[in-house]
Amino acid sequence: ASEWLDVMRGNPDEIEAFPDVEARKRTLTQVIDAYTLNRTGRDEGIIYRLSWWKEQRGAFPLSEFSKTKIKEAIRELAQENVKHRAGSGVVGTLSRSKAPATLNRYLQAVSSVLTWAVENGWITKNPALGIKRLKEPRGRVRWLSSSERKRLLEACNQSEWKHLALLVRMAISTGARQGESLNLRWEYSKRRKESVIYE
Repeated sequence: ASEWLDVMRGNPDEIEAFPDVEARKRTLTQVIDAYTLNRTGRDEGIIYRLSWWKEQRGAFPLSEFSKTKIKEAIRELAQENVKHRAGSGVVGTLSRSKAPATLNRYLQAVSSVLTWAVENGWITKNPALGIKRLKEPRGRVRWLSSSERKRLLEACNQSEWKHLALLVRMAISTGARQGESLNLRWEYSKRRKESVIYE
């Protein structure tokens, strides 16, 4: 082993060819930034989640960003209070820990970055792939009755924000979540079709 180390020290080309050299040279922040510039997805929530990873673990070299470190970060995230968001800003904090679905989304976000790093030869394997996702409770499916929907839309029409009624109609029609609806952009639509919405 010492002979091999001496050879490696004396030969920069060999060092550059060693599989982990990129992982030692690059930090998680650098990889997230590169991934963000090259991503083609439409999920704007991933940018917010990746900013958390940069803040909490961004200084780590990729070579040290192991399965253990990722699990440790997810445990810390689970203990953080939930931030209530509206649009692009945080409007309050709730004193409860994050739901399994939220933790899974953060894990998936960093896993996407690490998969991208593997594809670009910066690391040899994605350590997040071996981490078991948390079990998510089945969501409750409940439909508004006609009278409830009517009262809701009447209340929306009273709002000072003129787009609220349209936003709620769109959510009722499509089942989109608040963040998904607020982050929609016209350029995301390949075809500009009229949508059927509730009157």
